[in-house]
Amino acid sequence: MMLKRLALLIRNDIDHLKKVLFIWAAFLAVFYAVIMLLTLDTLGEFTSGVTGFAFILTLLAKAAQIALIPYIVQDGPISGRDEFWLTRPHSKGEVLTAKMTMFLVFVLIPPLMGDILVMVLNGIDTTEMAAVIPELVLRHLVLIV
Repeated sequence: MMLKRLALLIRNDIDHLKKVLFIWAAFLAVFYAVIMLLTLDTLGEFTSGVTGFAFILTLLAKAAQIALIPYIVQDGPISGRDEFWLTRPHSKGEVLTAKMTMFLVFVLIPPLMGDILVMVLNGIDTTEMAAVIPELVLRHLVLIV
């Protein structure tokens, strides 16, 4: 029963935030496309210009990642003007779990997967990659928390 209600809360959040999540996904796609072009060194003489652009995109990615969290947390009012707060059908724990799931799935995991893809393209060994993943998670969490 709790999983069904949790899925309902997450689906509701996704429905309300689909435009913002689409923009976030498109931005991440452009960001990691530029990073992969730099990684594969296919740009030749344009590398220096794209490196500056990648730096600006990195700053924008962090700002967008930080800005996305209030959208997720504050989506959907706790109760309306005419409702009594005790009659809300979802407990605080369910709402917190749904918001944390949204945070993990849409804010933390996509950039982490992009970083892992860049490491794979660079030919980094899996044991080294496994050692770096906790640092990557902390890097994405440090500006958010």
